[in-house]
Amino acid sequence: MHSENETIEFSVSPFLLGLETGDVIALTGIGGDWQITALDGLGGRSGQAKRISASAVNLTSGNAPGVISTPDWVSAPEGYALDIADFTGDGTRVGPLVGVVVNPFVDTVITEPGGAEAALTSPVRIGALLSELPAGPVGRFDLANTADILMPGVSLASVPDVDILSGGNMFAVETPLGWEILQAANAELVGADTYRISRLLRGQYGTDHVLGLAVSSGARVVYLGQGWQNLPVNADFIGVDIDFTLSTIGREDTETLTQNYQANHLRPLSPVHIKASRVGSNIKISWIRRTRVDGDDWVSLDVPLGEESERYVVEFLDGGVVVLVQEVQTSMLQMSIVDLEALFGTPLGAISITITQISQVYGAGRERALTLEILP
Repeated sequence: MHSENETIEFSVSPFLLGLETGDVIALTGIGGDWQITALDGLGGRSGQAKRISASAVNLTSGNAPGVISTPDWVSAPEGYALDIADFTGDGTRVGPLVGVVVNPFVDTVITEPGGAEAALTSPVRIGALLSELPAGPVGRFDLANTADILMPGVSLASVPDVDILSGGNMFAVETPLGWEILQAANAELVGADTYRISRLLRGQYGTDHVLGLAVSSGARVVYLGQGWQNLPVNADFIGVDIDFTLSTIGREDTETLTQNYQANHLRPLSPVHIKASRVGSNIKISWIRRTRVDGDDWVSLDVPLGEESERYVVEFLDGGVVVLVQEVQTSMLQMSIVDLEALFGTPLGAISITITQISQVYGAGRERALTLEILP
């Protein structure tokens, strides 16, 4: 007679990528059914399992057919809140993205203090960089850089450009300056749960401001194609620590996730293509705004504003110190050369400025800072 308290450690073939904690397996040379209680996804994969009785209902996971019931034991849910840019591009995000990891997976509900909730019906997939990711270009494919990532529980594959442009193979990478959203046209399986990604689109959805530094090996990588749900949070909570409550089927107690809410999905993007030129006795500074909403419209003459009103703040700096602030309602500012020479001296040469779009809901967006050469 076998004891149900028996446990065993075993090694896992790198080809068995579909195994998950909670699966019921049979082991060669050992009788009975065994339920996986732990899997190590790093390097040579190993696992632990406990014997279960023949009368126990077998659990299945993933897309395998079978009877699914609430297990006798469920791990404490590990909740996540991703306060990142809105990669849907349609302006429907109303809060952070929330997700959970729980073994074996069962449905979980995450609630914010105001009572809004999100039902999580599949686990999120979170891995790590296994190699350094250098800084890369914006607005075109990064053909020079590759990165190895550990990404358990996801079957990645290379996809054509049309799928990339439709949002395929999208990840968030935690950098020293914040989360970068990137996509990978090529994904090659090079080891157990390990992929080499290349032909990258970097700094997507306004996250190009984080690309100034290389990202070290070990940084978190989040797969955005599974498990994440939008949780409505009132804009009044911007800048406030929020306690989210996680309730998991099979557990009487709840868990708490605390996150400082910045509402990055509402932050206006920095302007681009800034130019300065002399127009008579004035200096004309112009730029092109970017939008968070429906920015992929290639038919219209301009992209949607995405804000209640159009508004910018332009700062003029001398030696890093702000000496003049101007506010405008269009993507252009004219300043008298005489006024600028009074600030920066004669003859007028280079001037340092920052331009920031303002949102009535969010406040100041990402600024664009640069030095402009004023030609005679």
